[in-house]
Amino acid sequence: MKKLIAISVMIALVAGAAFAVDLKGEVHTSATLMAGDTDGSDLETAGGMHRVRLEGSGESDDGQFGGWLRFDGGDAQGYGFWKPIQEFKLIVGKFSDGYWGKNGYSDWMFYQTATDVPVTHGGDNLWAGSIYGFGFTIRDAFYAGFGELGFSMEIKPVDVFGINIAVPMGGNLDDAFLKLHAQVNFLIGDIGNASIIYQGKGKDKGGVIFAYFGAAGLGDICDLDFGIGVPVEKDADKIPINIGLGTKFSISDEFALKLRFVIKIADPLGVLADVMPYYAFNDSFRGYLSLGFGLNDETIGLHVNPYIEVGPEWGMKFLAGVKFYSSDLDAGIFNFAVPIAMHVSF
Repeated sequence: MKKLIAISVMIALVAGAAFAVDLKGEVHTSATLMAGDTDGSDLETAGGMHRVRLEGSGESDDGQFGGWLRFDGGDAQGYGFWKPIQEFKLIVGKFSDGYWGKNGYSDWMFYQTATDVPVTHGGDNLWAGSIYGFGFTIRDAFYAGFGELGFSMEIKPVDVFGINIAVPMGGNLDDAFLKLHAQVNFLIGDIGNASIIYQGKGKDKGGVIFAYFGAAGLGDICDLDFGIGVPVEKDADKIPINIGLGTKFSISDEFALKLRFVIKIADPLGVLADVMPYYAFNDSFRGYLSLGFGLNDETIGLHVNPYIEVGPEWGMKFLAGVKFYSSDLDAGIFNFAVPIAMHVSF
């Protein structure tokens, strides 16, 4: 046993000498104390283990080689990179959060860490077909990044211009390259950045072209993300155009307002919109009020979701809220839930 411990310590010391290593863990849990609807359904409870995660990263002293890994429940992923020169980086592996996402406050940054537990509606308007089940999302207008298993390249000949290319691996070779992601980035002085992205969907599925502009600190109070997504489909009679906006107004040190929406210009017309004012009473207590609606042809959905966070904004904390929402106001049925959650990290 002593020999085993000694060998383990030696390996750790050697690895630490060769790489700058960072390790962390996270646990996100929730309990829904009550959930039901105004149609008289039985009240339910629920619980969830939304994140039980160990994550680490490291790189060589010269920065040429490095990697990242994550164990989350039963899922394992990671990648390694090689950066032989400052202008080129090759990455092989998987990062499900997505490299090079262009979405900002339209996406995860809207609810931030509260996205990951059901105290908010989280990703419902992002990747789950909307809160109201309309089948389109805010990500239809914004590029979420490359999050599949594959290889990717970052080429940056100058500071103000870069090209990113990624190809997913697995399956037919021809189909893999038809799922290629290609992104061109431009830095626009101190104003912000702009991108054009093509995301392939595979054989007979076409792809999507995204255009993005992002700016931070406009007038010292506003951060802005603007996106357009246009599907490229073979033999499509009508192609929808998705236009989206995400923004944050920092009105004071304590009070801010976030807004995001997507308009799907198609037949039928579709809209998803969320607005959220919030107030920081002090460094460890904040109150939020998430309000939103959705429109799909003649169907209107609505949600009201106040919640609180107790603890540092980016640290360990307790969350609690109330969710009240309807996927069809004409039907007159509202769903409600009373969730609480914990975020712990180390």
